[in-house]
Amino acid sequence: PDPGVVSPKEEPPVERPAADAVGPRPADFPARAFAVPRPELGRLKDGTLVRVFRRKGASLAAIRALYPGAGLAAESAREAGLANLAADTLAKAGGARNSESFSLELERLGATIGTGVSVGATAFSVDVPLAGFGPASGLFFDALLRPRMDGEDFGQGRDQTLQGLRERPLEPRLVANDTGLAALYGADSPYARRLAGRLGTVSGLTPAAARRWVRERIAPVRPVVLVAADLPVGEVVRRLNAALAGR
Repeated sequence: PDPGVVSPKEEPPVERPAADAVGPRPADFPARAFAVPRPELGRLKDGTLVRVFRRKGASLAAIRALYPGAGLAAESAREAGLANLAADTLAKAGGARNSESFSLELERLGATIGTGVSVGATAFSVDVPLAGFGPASGLFFDALLRPRMDGEDFGQGRDQTLQGLRERPLEPRLVANDTGLAALYGADSPYARRLAGRLGTVSGLTPAAARRWVRERIAPVRPVVLVAADLPVGEVVRRLNAALAGR
């Protein structure tokens, strides 16, 4: 047997203190009933179903658009990192606004747009004070329905991603995470794939590849849309339809 391997039988018992130094454990809080909130359903003029969660008294509104099938599992191994870079580029601009004017308008509204990529989907989000719900929805739809996918925006995102990948080996926590996922799922599994991709794949990605990804994985898909706001479902649908007008 390997002298460095310890048999479970040889494992020493855990030593416990005779008395708890901080005193007895406090009593648990009383259990509270929890009911999963049920959304109200609305439908936009383009047929998209909207699930609205009414949040009474909330000063912020949130919109989420989920695109199934646009996740890491849909990437080829040679294009690892494409889903993340394409989503990042898409969310920077839209319609007649380039990334600078788009960002300034978001700032004026107090809004933020974010992205999230998982194994099976890509999600886009916008959070905004309730008063700016309509205009922010228009920006959101511009990015999703009239994406610019500018090469300069893509290049900046790719450079930032490459810098992060170069620094990744210096972070023990990230190295341990990568090693553990590869051991658990297998190195070729999408579940073990880094969201940002790898140096060898990201360096070869192009704006054309990102545009193709959006054209094939985002544009033809009807998203799952969720809204949380202190608005009745009819008002949410009215404001979103107004934002969709002309797009």
